Amino acid sequence: MAESEHSPTLTESDPYAGRRRAMMERRLAFEQSRHVNDGKETDPLGLKLTILIPLITWGLKLLGLWNRGRRNALNVQLREREWRIPGLPAGLDGCRILHLSDFHYPSTDLEFARAVEDAVEGLEVDLCVLTGDYRFGHFGAVDHVPDRMAALLKKFHARHGVYAVLGNHDVSPIIEPFRELGIDLLINEGREVDVNGVPVWIGGTEDPHKVRGDDLEAAMHGATDEHFVVALVHTPELIEEAADAGARLYFCGHTHGGQICLPWWGPVETNADVAPRFIHGEWEHRGLFGLTTGGVGTTDIPVRFNCPAEGYVITLRGA
Repeated sequence: MAESEHSPTLTESDPYAGRRRAMMERRLAFEQSRHVNDGKETDPLGLKLTILIPLITWGLKLLGLWNRGRRNALNVQLREREWRIPGLPAGLDGCRILHLSDFHYPSTDLEFARAVEDAVEGLEVDLCVLTGDYRFGHFGAVDHVPDRMAALLKKFHARHGVYAVLGNHDVSPIIEPFRELGIDLLINEGREVDVNGVPVWIGGTEDPHKVRGDDLEAAMHGATDEHFVVALVHTPELIEEAADAGARLYFCGHTHGGQICLPWWGPVETNADVAPRFIHGEWEHRGLFGLTTGGVGTTDIPVRFNCPAEGYVITLRGA
């Protein structure tokens, strides 16, 4: 590709988001160097990696629960739902949307990658939306992620394309490989998609949780009253802004539904500053229909309890 024809970098296409992500990635690189070189770090992420995670892992194995949690994590379920949307354009009645999130692909665990692929094999949908977190941990390899995603994309067909956003675990080296795979990776930008004669606007933001480079206004720039507007955000933390912007659908993940949920207590950790009803599952708010999926993957500890790994196929219906 000639120099003048190169795809714009994130900093070129969105200077604000580019700066925010560069700052986050420099911070992660610094934290990684401390984690690798200093076993006595005092930052919260370091304590989590060096003390809390090994302690929980040891405890689960001691209690004989580790293998059960591992089996739960590999049992990826595909949930099919119908949403009745008031005022849905007739051309979108029956539109099927595949929503996957929080893959957290390990670099070596092919068993997990196959479990995700098996869940969607042979699927035919109109749109596919991916809402971030493609690598396993906060640190480590990312070179394997595009290959895992390429294998996944071969398992299903989305007639009108695959649209994605980045999460708080993602780093910029995956951006160009994803776009080369045909994934339309949206970073504070939107696309108009014709679905059965209906103009659909799909707006995707940068991660609002850790990167904090989100700009929903920019993602919705170009959307008009004629568009059926879909918001893709890594976390549920922009629900109010999306409702204000006139979005009708909102897809997100990030919370893992808790990943480890205790009986009578619920999620051990949700990691999102929103009302409990937005933490996991389907919801409706001010005319905005949304889904916070528990995600297909895990992070920190590759186990799940009382919170299945899941993807969704949403079929839109008129009310």
